[in-house]
Amino acid sequence: MLNVRRVLDVEGIPVRTIAELWNCSEKTVKNKTSGRTDMTYKEAKALKGVLPKYDLDYLMAEEKRA
Repeated sequence: MLNVRRVLDVEGIPVRTIAELWNCSEKTVKNKTSGRTDMTYKEAKALKGVLPKYDLDYLMAEEKRA
């Protein structure tokens, strides 16, 4: 899972909000934020607009499990 998935949960941003931003289904957002499918540059840049305090490299990195 990508860090972005956890950050969206922490920040309280629903998947529906990102689906509307990207003009896609919630399933597509879940697949892209989990790392199952690739995110486009345009989608990543739109995420940065919603999550400005987070570094894009951090958001796109795989979440490290303890």
